[in-house]
Amino acid sequence: MGVMINTIRFAVSPDSINGSEAVIEDAAIVHQIAHVLRRKAGDRIVLFDGSGSEFISVIRSIDTMRIICAIEDRRCGEREARMRISLYFSLLKSDKNDILIQKCAELGVASFVPVSTARTVVTSLSAAKRSRLTAIVREATELSGGVHIPVIHEMQLFADALASLSPGDTGIIAYEGRTDARLTDYRAAGRLSLFIGPEGGYTDDEIALARQRGVTPVTLGSRILRAETAAIGAVAALLL
Repeated sequence: MGVMINTIRFAVSPDSINGSEAVIEDAAIVHQIAHVLRRKAGDRIVLFDGSGSEFISVIRSIDTMRIICAIEDRRCGEREARMRISLYFSLLKSDKNDILIQKCAELGVASFVPVSTARTVVTSLSAAKRSRLTAIVREATELSGGVHIPVIHEMQLFADALASLSPGDTGIIAYEGRTDARLTDYRAAGRLSLFIGPEGGYTDDEIALARQRGVTPVTLGSRILRAETAAIGAVAALLL
């Protein structure tokens, strides 16, 4: 069964799906469907639970506490990114993190790892901020058609982030210095660890350490970009 591209999508917990029925009891989702979007019995919505599938559903009953849906069809997600990108990024000031996370999640980044570098200004990630970023990636995934919600990891030191990479991982680091490697050389990678530095860029010692760990410095072109622009532009160049 087909579904219109603009059908409303919602991320639900796996235990919400039970055979041919879906029971939604998450207060925020119930409120959004019932009160913000004013959906009613008989309306069609799309659910996904992180398993890789979408569930084409029709609302059977709805109240302030619970929504029960009949599942009409189950299908594999059709809009997942062809490459699994783990984005290692430095936390930025103000709402720039929100923009970076939102746009990169829409493009298809699989996971986000905040990293503290020598020039990182924001050096901690509070539980409240992490929760906010998680909500942002959830909404971005719902909007963009993805079926796997990206994970926001705990903040790591730069050296620890490099050490966490497996020997077989392909890693690249955005670098404004001289390098022959280009971002587009890696478009065929199945999995990629992408490092984007803070506004002040990486230090020479950090680039040297990345090289030692097998992470290749790559150019993003001749222009000097803001950190959030670099992240969004790099992900778009790899995935689109």
